[in-house]
Amino acid sequence: MNKELYEAAERGDSTGVQSALSQGANVNYENPEEFGGTSLHVAARRGYHDVVQILLSAGADVNLNNIFGVTALIEAARGGNCDVVELLLKKGADPSLSDDGGDTALIVAALGGHYDIVQLLLNNGADRSTANYVSIM
Repeated sequence: MNKELYEAAERGDSTGVQSALSQGANVNYENPEEFGGTSLHVAARRGYHDVVQILLSAGADVNLNNIFGVTALIEAARGGNCDVVELLLKKGADPSLSDDGGDTALIVAALGGHYDIVQLLLNNGADRSTANYVSIM
């Protein structure tokens, strides 16, 4: 059922997500074929607000990271999905968490030109002084 949950989330299929969860799928299943990403990661990245809401209501860990340290908030910010970023923040997503390269949701939103998300993150406690590990010479 875990793979079915991930695939339904990947498609934005809220009915499929609910079905997999009702059949016992682990809402925090870390898909090894997707570098330990969860259904929440893929739904956040693709902007599937309804699926994200279902997963969070089912107990998805809002701050769980994949093997590269990427959280669902970073995925949503990278994808430019402002409504999903807002939902994740309301559910306790930590804007200070960074991936293995030091990128936070704020950094990826700024790099992607998603200034509405930048403002939302700043309004929710993101630290504008955080730097990633990339040096420019």
